[in-house]
Parts: sequence; C-alpha cells; structure tokens
Amino acid sequence: MEQYVTMVAEQGKINPQYALEQMQKMKDKYGLSFQDFYHYKFILRTPIRRKQMAEKLRNGESITEYPPKPEEALLDDNVMKYISRASKKSGVDTQGIYEEMVYCQEWLGIPFEAFVKLKLAGINNKRRIRYYFKYSRLVSEWKQARHSLKKQSEVVFRLFYRAFGPERLEENKYIRRVCKRNHIRFQEALDDMWYYRYRYHKNYRTCWLKNDYVTSDRRRGLYAGTHDKKAYNTGGALNSIKQNTGMDRETVQKRIDEINSQRGLKKKITVDMYDAYRLDRLSIDEIKALTADKRECDRLRVTVRNSRSKMYKGKSALQSFEKKFNRLRELEEKLLTKSTVEEIARETELMGLKYEDAQMRKYAADYLACKRAFGFLIKEYFTFCIFDTPFYERSQFITMGQRYKALFCMNDQGVTEILDDKYQAYQTYKEDYNRECILVESPEDYPAFKAFFEKHGKMIVKPKASYGGNGIEVLHMDNGTDTEAVFSRLITNNGSIVAEELIDQHPAMMALNPDSVNTVRVHTFFDGKQGHIFKAFLRIGKAGSFVDNSTAGGFQVALDVETGKVISNADSYGGQTYTRHPGSGIEFIHYQLPEWERMKETVLRLSGQLKGLKYAGWDMACDSSGKWIVVEVNVMPSFIGIQAPLHKGIRQEFIALTGAELW
Repeated sequence: MEQYVTMVAEQGKINPQYALEQMQKMKDKYGLSFQDFYHYKFILRTPIRRKQMAEKLRNGESITEYPPKPEEALLDDNVMKYISRASKKSGVDTQGIYEEMVYCQEWLGIPFEAFVKLKLAGINNKRRIRYYFKYSRLVSEWKQARHSLKKQSEVVFRLFYRAFGPERLEENKYIRRVCKRNHIRFQEALDDMWYYRYRYHKNYRTCWLKNDYVTSDRRRGLYAGTHDKKAYNTGGALNSIKQNTGMDRETVQKRIDEINSQRGLKKKITVDMYDAYRLDRLSIDEIKALTADKRECDRLRVTVRNSRSKMYKGKSALQSFEKKFNRLRELEEKLLTKSTVEEIARETELMGLKYEDAQMRKYAADYLACKRAFGFLIKEYFTFCIFDTPFYERSQFITMGQRYKALFCMNDQGVTEILDDKYQAYQTYKEDYNRECILVESPEDYPAFKAFFEKHGKMIVKPKASYGGNGIEVLHMDNGTDTEAVFSRLITNNGSIVAEELIDQHPAMMALNPDSVNTVRVHTFFDGKQGHIFKAFLRIGKAGSFVDNSTAGGFQVALDVETGKVISNADSYGGQTYTRHPGSGIEFIHYQLPEWERMKETVLRLSGQLKGLKYAGWDMACDSSGKWIVVEVNVMPSFIGIQAPLHKGIRQEFIALTGAELW
C-alpha cells in the first residue's frame, strides 16, 4: 500500500498524505483498489471523469483511456506542429503529448495552442487550470474560455467559486474581484469583507464597488449608509458649505455654474471640491491655478502608477521617475485638504504615533505620493520610516502588493491549502512540532478536549485558520474551571479550533520576555535541489502578553543568519525603536540565540520536505532541551519583519535568490 501511495504522490506531484486520503476515498466509495488508482492515473482526473471511470471498472467494462496514435488519426499539419513543439519543450514522446492534449481539450476545455504555449505537459489538472485561467484572462476571449471551463469541468467550477455552496456563488464573484484588484489571497479578502458585512450591514458587491479593502474604517462608516458614494459626498459637502458660509443649495450651485462658465478653467468644479478647498475665499484666477494643478496631479498619479515598473530599467529611467515623483509630491502637498490630513493623522495615532501639524502635513503629502509610486500602505510607510529614506532606497522595499504578486503562484495550490490549515500543517510536520495537538470541530469532540485539558493542565488554543495572532488564547486548568463552558465558548466564537500543548522554551529565549513564547521567523527558498535561508528575524512579546506578534504590541529585531546574533534595535508596529526590552531590560543588539546551527539544519531540512513548497516562513521556537521546533508554517509570510528593523529594502536580494518578478 505504501508503495502505491508514494507512486501516486509522485504521479500527481502532491503531498503523500493528500494522496492517501484521495485513494482511501475512492476505495470506500467505489471499491477501487490502490493499484487501479495508480494504473489509471485517477489523481490526474477531474471528479466527473473519476466517477465515470470507476463506474466502468465496477461494471467490468473496458476503459478506452487514450485516443489512437497521432499519425493514424491526425492529418492536420497545424495540430502536428503543436504536438511537435510540445514534445520538444517537455521531452515527452509525441504519443504521450497527443494523449494529454486531447484529454485537456475534451475534459478541461484547453485548446492545443494554449497547451503548448503554457507548457502544460506533465503537470496535474489543478495547475493546468490555474495557468490557463490566468492566460485566458489576458486575451480578449477570456470570458468565453471561463464559460467553457465551467461547463465542462467540475474541478474548475470549484476553483472559481471555492465551493462555498450555491447560495454564495454570487458573493464569491465579488471576493475574487477584490483579490485581483488588491493582489491579496482569497481568505484575507473574505475575512475583511465578512467584517464589513456584519459591522455595516452591506453586501459584498458594495464592498467591491467602493474598493473598501483599501479604505480606512472611519470612511467605511461614513458612507456605509448608501450605495452612491458621490451622492453622499455631495450631500455632506452642501451641509458643510452651509455651515461655513450660510449659502443654501441653490446659491452654491449658482456659484459653481458661474465658475465653470469661466474660460481657462482646466477642470470642472464639483460641490465637494468647492467645500474641500473653500473656493468661496478664492478669486477666479486662484481657482484657475488650482484646477490646473489638480489636473496635472491627476495625470501624474496615473503616469507614475503605470510606469513604476520601468524605473528599474537603468539609472536614467530611475532619474526620470524620480523627477515625476518629486513633482507629484509637490502637487500633493499643495492640494492637501484638511480632512485628508486629519484622516491620515488618525490612522497614525492608532499605530501609536503623533506628529505636529506641519510635520504631519509634510508626511501626508509624501505618503500619498509614495502610495502611487511604490504601492506603500500607510502602516508600511510609517513602520519603514520612509519619510527619512532617500528615493533610491525607497524603491528597494517590497510592499504588501508586490509580496502577494510574487508569492501567490510560487507554491502549489494544494500545498497552500494544506499549510493554511493549522491542523493539517501539524500532521505534515508532526515530528518537528514535538508536542501534542488535537483538532476540535464539533460538540462531539468535547470528551477529547476535556481529556487533553486535564492531562496538560494548561494549553494554547488557536482558530483552525487565522493569522496575526488573532483568536489565540492560553487556558489554565484549576479547581474552579468550568471545562464545558470554556469548550462551548470556543466552539461558538471560532468554529474549529486547534488545541496545543504549551512549549517549555529555552532559558535564553525566556529571558527576553517570560510571558510569551518568543519565536524566530525564518524565510526559506527551495530551488528544487536544495534549501536556502533568505532572512530571519526574532519576535518578542511585550510584558504581560502571551503572543509575540508585532500587531499585538510585540517587537521584532533583525538576526544575522550565519551566527544567530541580533544585529538591530527592536522595531514595533508603527516604527517606534527600542534599544532594550521595556519589560525585561535586556539590550537587543549582540544578543546571541541558543543552538543556532541546530536551528539552521532543522529549517533547511524542512524546506525541501514537502513537494510544491518553494517559499515559506517558519516560526521556530527553542525548547528547554535546546531543540528547535516548529510553531507554525506560513506560505505567504510578511516581509515587514525582515525590512522594518534595519529600515532597508530587500528587493535585489529577493530577486537574485528566487528569480521572482516584482511589478
């Protein structure tokens, strides 16, 4: 049995555990043997095709799996040309290529031309569909291609709609659009849109139309009561104008019409512009100058955004882009409104930062220009201290949008689904977790939960799929603990949870902050032959906190990958810098982590263990015996922790190691 599991895993280029689950499922459902599963390549088939083939085998019918040889069946020179090209690219004989091409055309709707162009020979169906979906979105007939795929293949239907059920198909369409627009993962968009829905009682379509993913929480609340943002802004502007000047709606509209009738006006005046720039105080010449600047700024925003990928094509291109950027920054500062500055100031206050008014205005203009030019989010701009950074160094930071674009297709989708699930990740790397862990999904799991709790006395619980330290709790058993009430609360609030035995960490790690398990995040890249450690940083919790995430108030310091020594001061969420830990008083720079060589050996071994996993972020903890164990595995690790402590971008190093394309 183990032999066939290994062979099927290699055949489909998937995790052996997933292969075993699929084979056992077919055995239970159709009585199919493991040998037949391998022989007929069921792992490469769609669910519909699996069912048809299994029914034929059960009824004793023969399966005509492949079409006749190409030289006997095909006379079309154009088709033979495609077969020849694909054979040269893949190294597979023409018969095998022809069989795959016909199969892909009949069952997946992928034409011969796309099969050759995308090099689809020898890979599994999920990857074929993903590659073809992306390709077909780049050509004019992508809608027809998507319709064809949906119609012919059940697996494509699940890929497009993520199988959330027929009642949510329309909603998932808008989630996918948000993913595409912001270069984020499906689960992250879903979490944010659910929050929007239940806080403001608006549907997913509204969230997509308003591009609410990149909108502050305050502004969401301002216009959550209407689908028409323009109408809402107009009404608010009219009320503001009346409050400031006493003019009613008719008087304001008459004044705007008079201004718009003037010659030499570069941009039509709207009610919200009239209010934002207090045009009632300006002369006609000043308004004309304002509209000229506004028009130039709008054009520069588009130009800078569309040409930012070209700035890396040489010194002259970078200098040309810098001139455009400087001009855009001047215009942004000139056109800044009071409300925009106040909104950015509120966002920085949430990060624990406060600046004087003049300084805040300067930073706000610079941030708006950087957002267009480099794609910085506001938390990245202030965490990286971009306002103190020269232009060239700004261009070397990898932003969140670039990170998602680079890593989204680097790992296989099957691997991503496994490791996003905390319990499946535990099962995959069970030996290196070195602690007990159970999955709790329903009320029927209460006996197991109670036994686990009583055995260990204290444990840590996490939602099955979460990030950023959200939903994590530490539970302690004492005489007054109502285990059933605790269990009911966890299931109600989180659905599925993972309960883990607490880690007894090494004294050198505990000394930094005894209240949390302090972990090392190690970024690795596997090139197909060997693993490489890219960057590493240490995460330390704040006093009184049991999690070490920076978003929960923790600290992060850069590490020397070779020696395991701290090489920077601590950086917290928002960009504040600390030379010593506020709680323990330990100085960060030159602090030596224990058993560093063992940590490197462990991570390099793990990086190549799971096929299809190229880039990963490993959260590692050192236990009391000096052994480094896995806390979590991240397939889309954040780059903030490896750039913020040193305030230095890693663009060139990342491209040199992975060959990824950024912008």
